Amino acid sequence: MGPTVTVIQVGSYIFGGYTDVSWSSPIPGSCRYASSRKSFIYSLYNINGFSPVKLQIKSGKQSYAIYRCSNYGPTFGHGYDIRIYNNAATNRYSYTGCGSSYHLPPGYSSSGSSCRFYAGGGSHKFSPTDVEVFYETTT
Repeated sequence: MGPTVTVIQVGSYIFGGYTDVSWSSPIPGSCRYASSRKSFIYSLYNINGFSPVKLQIKSGKQSYAIYRCSNYGPTFGHGYDIRIYNNAATNRYSYTGCGSSYHLPPGYSSSGSSCRFYAGGGSHKFSPTDVEVFYETTT
């Protein structure tokens, strides 16, 4: 598939990402990063109550825009700014890490794996309430 928008809901929090490149790996069964200058992640409603925010990919990190792997759902950034794990509704392996490949959200001064900005709660790990991936079709 070509361009996609991923929408993730965790309780009342809503966040996700956009990419203009396909999630399919060029080598079946392999896991690889894909490059994009247009990819971004976003938050519509978050733990801090900030207005909707769009976070662009950092300069020099474009080659880590998304991680294409059949073992995971949508994954954005090296160090996984957002990662949805397989069978995400039945486990708490999905997580968010701020500032790896995408800019930090408002109010965060350093990057790290423990980023509660998007999904709230007591941990950066979560079980999504819902995950939707919308893709562009041509007519």
